[in-house]
Parts: sequence; structure tokens; C-alpha cells
Amino acid sequence: MIHSLSLKTIGSYVILNIMKNIVLRKFSGFTLIELLVVVSVISILATVVSVNMGDVGSQGRDAKRQSDLRNLQTAVEMYKQKNGRYPDGCNGPDVWSGQKGSGYDCSGGSGQYISSLAPEFISVLPVDKKLNTSVSKSGYAYIVNANGTVYKIIAIGWFSEFWS
Repeated sequence: MIHSLSLKTIGSYVILNIMKNIVLRKFSGFTLIELLVVVSVISILATVVSVNMGDVGSQGRDAKRQSDLRNLQTAVEMYKQKNGRYPDGCNGPDVWSGQKGSGYDCSGGSGQYISSLAPEFISVLPVDKKLNTSVSKSGYAYIVNANGTVYKIIAIGWFSEFWS
């Protein structure tokens, strides 16, 4: 009898261990499908975040360009208040003048694409540090008529479909 009791006890112990291993194995890990779903969701989220972060940089550069154009406008208007006319561009009246690398570079190689403006009315003329190399002309440009009564300041080359 003692011998059979110990076999029953041993058998029960073995069966309990087998059941314990089955239960632990079933709940202790993830299936391959679960892992693939998690990796896919993380990849999609990472893609969405990276695309949105790219837009933030271009929006910041656009805001900087708008600010630069407003500052140039203010300086040109202050020049007119003092001198009675708008300043000439470095390439003369009725000809576009622009920052270096813009395609409208000053003929003398000067970076002062609006004559006599800096440093009295603006500390330095702004330049777009990220020129658009996919188009032939980009950056800041300025033009004034011969009488000095009408001018335009633009940031060119960022919407190439509108300029072509």
C-alpha cells in the first residue's frame, strides 16, 4: 500500500507539473502574429510622426522668410521717408537684384542687393540660407522702377510651379 500511495503521489505531482508547464507556456510569451502586429503599429506611428516633423521645419523657414520680408519692407519705407524715394537695387532700376546665389546676383559681387539700405535702416540685409537648388532662381530679390516710386521684394523659387 505504501508503495501504491507513493506512486499516486508521484503521478499527481508529475501531472501537476505538466499542467503547470502547459499553462505557463501558454501565457508566458507572445505569438509571432502578436509581435508582428505590434511592430506594424509602431512602424506606422513612427512614419506619421516623422512626416509631421518634416513639415515643422519647412513651416519655420517660411515664417522666417515672411519675417525677413516684413523687415525689408519696413527698412525700405524708412529709407523713402528720409530720401523721398525708394532705394535702387544693386543692378539698377527696372532690373531684379538679389542675394548671392539667387540668380539675380549683384554685378559687382556685392551682397548688398538693395543699395544704401544697410546698416542705417537695417543692420544687415537678410539672406535665405537654404536656397532651392531645384530651380534656377531662388532667394530674396528686389526691384524698383526708375522714378523710385514703386518697388517689389520677393522670396523666389519656393513655388516653382507658379514661377515657370
